[in-house]
Amino acid sequence: MEKERTSLGSDLDFADRTVLNVFERNKHWDQMLLVADITGSMSEYSAQIILWENSIKDKKKVNQFVFFNDGDNMSDRMKEIGETGGIYHLSGDSTEFLTETISEAMEMGCGGDLPENDIEAIIKGMDSCTTYEHIVLIADNMSNMRDLSLIEQIGKPVKVIICGVGEVINFQYFKLAIIAGGSIHTVNDDLTNLSVLNEGDEFQIDSTVYHLKNGRIVPKRFL
Repeated sequence: MEKERTSLGSDLDFADRTVLNVFERNKHWDQMLLVADITGSMSEYSAQIILWENSIKDKKKVNQFVFFNDGDNMSDRMKEIGETGGIYHLSGDSTEFLTETISEAMEMGCGGDLPENDIEAIIKGMDSCTTYEHIVLIADNMSNMRDLSLIEQIGKPVKVIICGVGEVINFQYFKLAIIAGGSIHTVNDDLTNLSVLNEGDEFQIDSTVYHLKNGRIVPKRFL
């Protein structure tokens, strides 16, 4: 199954305001390394990044933007873990080129198959950005990470903004937040205490109750 290629629209009547809501709740986040999936299905959230950046004007919140499209239309069979590419960098001092950079990255690749190169993009961002306080990943709940095996290379907390959540959060993003010592953020909630969870613990985010069972976080109703 391939992702549909979608242009970056200007309609501000968003059906899902996840990115805007999370940044509104977390105004204390500064000096961010902001990494975002900008494949076709994420165009609504890419537009929110632009709207948010324009709304804060002179308040510099991001040291560097990193956008990834999972390979610049590379054939799926050619994609290698950690070397898939399709990664675009923009300094936080050059936000006048934000829309242009996102549009270019979107035009160069729509993602192809469903898994994305989230971890590769984070690592490449860490390599190219010399100073940052927070790593923030804007991720597609409907897509797995093709490079989940590289999580241990991050070594720093990652704040994961999950877009397109229906009822259940993709377990892979829970795993990323737990291993990296980070947090999960949805349209309505922030979950920041994942590192203290023990086997058998329960917690709720949005309207779903989750349970930590055998090292996996699963919705309680599935037990």
